[in-house]
Amino acid sequence: LSIINTVYFKGSWSNQFDASNTKEDVFHGMQGDAAAEFMVQRIDKPREFVQTDTYTRASLDFVGGATMSFVLPAEGVSTTDILADGQLLEDAFTSEADDFGYITYTVPKTTFDASFDLIAPLEELGMKTPFSDEADFSNLTSTPAYISHIKQESYIMWDENGAEASAYTDIGISEMSAAPDNLKEIDFTLDRPFLFEIRSSQGVPLFIGVCENPAASV
Repeated sequence: LSIINTVYFKGSWSNQFDASNTKEDVFHGMQGDAAAEFMVQRIDKPREFVQTDTYTRASLDFVGGATMSFVLPAEGVSTTDILADGQLLEDAFTSEADDFGYITYTVPKTTFDASFDLIAPLEELGMKTPFSDEADFSNLTSTPAYISHIKQESYIMWDENGAEASAYTDIGISEMSAAPDNLKEIDFTLDRPFLFEIRSSQGVPLFIGVCENPAASV
């Protein structure tokens, strides 16, 4: 018996990157520098962003209303520091935007996948009986049964056209407003490890991850 839960998303950027602006540069990873292809674009429409002493967060929109947010830790702060603090991690993705300006995005292209066996982590959290001969699944089957494996696999990629990882389709129409004068110009350059999140147009988190090396295949 297998119970399978699948989430799939594929979306096009509302403002696609011009491939002619993509350039090779250096990504400063935790394990050393690596070459990566960086997409570059300045969005002419002012956008919200969050900038604190710990991180900067900015987002890109997909056609249909979904969004992808990037959280870049400040110099001297690592992705591990943010992941280790539950409240800080929540704030990094959900805090209200506190500023507004024109953002130039420099984002590394990437494609990677990962596979995890979740039994050991669940046992460490105290969930042990379902994996042993003491398991009781009599409401599902008259045959004695236990959980033999729990695997999680994920895949994500993004390029000039959009991102692929999970699925949600929706259409959102927003009212435009006049841009105030003297807005900030922000260079948002993701050239070191960062966190990312894809949310549906209804605000549901679909994928949350960390990019430590965009050139890594796994």
